[in-house]
Amino acid sequence: MAAPTVERLARHVADEGRRRAPAAKVWITRDDERVRPAHVKAHGQTIPANLRYKLPKQVYVHGGGRGSDISGHTILAPGFDLARHPRDKELPPAQRANCRCLSITMLKLIARRITVSPVVVTGTQARAQVSVRFLRIVESEFGTGEDRGAHFLGGAVDVVAARLRARARRT
Repeated sequence: MAAPTVERLARHVADEGRRRAPAAKVWITRDDERVRPAHVKAHGQTIPANLRYKLPKQVYVHGGGRGSDISGHTILAPGFDLARHPRDKELPPAQRANCRCLSITMLKLIARRITVSPVVVTGTQARAQVSVRFLRIVESEFGTGEDRGAHFLGGAVDVVAARLRARARRT
């Protein structure tokens, strides 16, 4: 008898999580020879919208010496720069200046990835799991040193639990 109740609770948590889930965003380049190397690497990066993109660091290397006609070029360096969107004012000039990239928002992409496992009954216990598979989803839920957490799954559990407590008080 516990299995249907657990399944129903898990579905309620999943539904509330879907309502609270952040949007996703995708880094898109112009896909031509003028796109800088770090942005080529970031092309297609799809992350929760409450986080910053991770762009490989890049440095400009000057060309040949005095009197040389060899121009400089950009190379990737260890580490990464964080950006909320292309041309983010917090990016270094080598990442920001003349950037032609776009960030596209995808509203329900994360919500569609929330799933409920089948109920497992072991002895006197029944359990189900609500989960989401998405790049950097743990960072999205709990936050990072730079970005606030969305707390969409934890918040969903809180909301469903509050509804149960209110229902129990009424009966």
